[in-house]
Amino acid sequence: MAWNPFIEELSFFAKQKRVVLSNCGCYDPESIEEYIARNGYRAYIKAIRHYTYEEVCNIIENSGLRGRSGGGYPTGPNGSRH
Repeated sequence: MAWNPFIEELSFFAKQKRVVLSNCGCYDPESIEEYIARNGYRAYIKAIRHYTYEEVCNIIENSGLRGRSGGGYPTGPNGSRH
């Protein structure tokens, strides 16, 4: 069986900083308890504790966030929310 080096040991990745996958391999992906212990759902908890439904919708609309469907459509109003 071939040995696989750690990603940091590969020259292509050695000087790169992991951002999106920074927690990859740090906890069991099947454990919700470990995810919550590492601040999982932090933004969700902040949203439901500090903002109304309308405020959350406005924050998302004003963020300029785009959908991930490939069309790049805005995440704002679609006519079904009011």
